[in-house]
Amino acid sequence: MGTRVNRLCPAAAALLSLLCGCAALDGSLELPDSPAQAWEPADTNEYSVLSYPAPAEDDRPALDPDHVYSLSGLIDLALQCNPATRQAWLEARQAQTAVHAAESAFYPRLDAVLAAGHEHIPLPLPEVVFPDGYFYTDIHYGRPEIQFNWVLLDFGRRSAVVEGAKHLTAAAGFSFNAALQDIGFRVSETYYRACVADRYRQVMQATHKESAMMLSRAESAREQGLATRLELLEARHQHARASFDAAAAATAARQARLDLTAAVGIAPTPDIRIERLSENPPLEPLEDDIQRLLDEALANRPQLRGIVAELRMAEAGIREAEAAYLPQLVVTGNGGPFYNGFNVEDSDRISTFEMEYGASVALSFNLFDGGLSRHRLDQAQQLRESLENELILQKNRVVQEVWTAYNSCRTAREKRASAETLLETAQNVYDDAVQSQARGLATMLEVLQAHQALHEARLLKTSVDAEIAITAIGLKRATGILDL
Repeated sequence: MGTRVNRLCPAAAALLSLLCGCAALDGSLELPDSPAQAWEPADTNEYSVLSYPAPAEDDRPALDPDHVYSLSGLIDLALQCNPATRQAWLEARQAQTAVHAAESAFYPRLDAVLAAGHEHIPLPLPEVVFPDGYFYTDIHYGRPEIQFNWVLLDFGRRSAVVEGAKHLTAAAGFSFNAALQDIGFRVSETYYRACVADRYRQVMQATHKESAMMLSRAESAREQGLATRLELLEARHQHARASFDAAAAATAARQARLDLTAAVGIAPTPDIRIERLSENPPLEPLEDDIQRLLDEALANRPQLRGIVAELRMAEAGIREAEAAYLPQLVVTGNGGPFYNGFNVEDSDRISTFEMEYGASVALSFNLFDGGLSRHRLDQAQQLRESLENELILQKNRVVQEVWTAYNSCRTAREKRASAETLLETAQNVYDDAVQSQARGLATMLEVLQAHQALHEARLLKTSVDAEIAITAIGLKRATGILDL
C-alpha cells in the first residue's frame, strides 16, 4: 500500500502543477502594463449589456404614444415602471424576510445526519504474545440519525434580534416611501419643465412669425423712404435672432420630453404627448403658519421616520449585545439505528445493529471570549449615538428645506401679479406702437423695441407660471405630504 501511495503522490503533484500552470497562463483578467492603456477582457461579449439575458417580461405598462398624459397619469406610470421604485420595494421586502429569518430561531432545529466509515487500526502487542509484535483490526460503522437542538432560554437575545429586524423593516418601508416621493417630485418637476419648454417653443414661434412680418414692413418702408437703414438692419437682426431662438426652443422642448420619460423610468423618447400647462392655473391657498408646516415636516418626512426606526433597531442591538453576557439553556437530542462491526486479522466479523438515542440539557455561560461581547456592545452603543447625531442633522436640514421651499413658493406667487401686469402693459404698448407707426406717429425702431419688450414679457410670464407650479410641488415634498 505504501508503494501505491508513493506512486500516486508525484502524479497528483504533477496534475496540480498543470492546473495551476493553466490558471497562470490565462491572461484574460490581466491589467495592462501601463496606466495610459485601456483594459479590455479577452471575451468582450461576456460583459456586454447586449449579450446579457434580458429580465423576464412582467406586467409593467408601456408608453402609449397616442395617449395624452396628465401629471397624475405620468406619476402612476412612473410608480409602476420606474426601476428605482421596484428596487426600493425589493429592498423593503428583503428586510421583511429578515424578520421571518430571525423568528425562526425560536423553533427547534432538526438535522438528518448519515455517517459511515471504516478504520484499519494496527495494535501493538508483545512478541511473546504475537510474533509480529502487532495485529490489525478492522472496524466498520454506519449511523443514520436525527439530531435535535432547541434553545429554550437566552434571556431576550433572540427577541432583541427579531425586534431589531422589525425596526429595520420599518426603516426600509420609510425608505421606500421616500423613493416614491422622490420619483413623484422628479416626474412633477420634469413635467412642468416640459410644459414650460413647450410654451417657450410656442412663444418663440409666435415671435418668429411676428418678426418676419415686421421685417417685411421694414423692407417695404425702406423702399418707400419711410424707414432708415438702421431700422431695416434692426428688423433683420430681430428676425435672425427669432429664427435662432425658435430652433433652440424646439430642441429644448424635445430634450425636456426626453428628460420627462427618463424621470418616469421608461426608455427615453421625445414621442410622448402631455397636457399643456394652463395660462393662469388656479392657486391653492398657501399656509400662513410656517410653524405648522415645520411640524408637519418633522412628523411626516419619511427620511426622519426612517432614522427613528434605525434608532429603535440600534437600541434592540444593544439589548442583544447585553444578553450575550447571560447564560443559554439548550436541549439537545439524537436518535437512530446504529451499525457497528469489527474483525481482528482474518477472523470472522462481529457486528451489531441496534437503535441509539440520547438527550441532554445544557446551561452554558460565556466566561471568556477575548472581549468580543464587550466590543459588540460598544459597537451597538456607538451606532445609536451616531444615529442620534444623524437625526439632529437631518432635522436641521428638513427645517432649512421647508423654509427655502416656503419662501420660494411665496415669492413665485408674488411675482405672478407683476408678470401679468407687465405682459398686459407690453401688449398694449406694442399694439399702440403698431397703430402709431401706421399713422406715421412712431418710427419702425420704436415698434421693434416694443415687440422685443412684448417677447420678454411673454417669456417672463411663462417662467413665473412654471415657477409657481414647481415651487408648490417642492413645498409639498419638503413637508412630506406629497400626494401620489
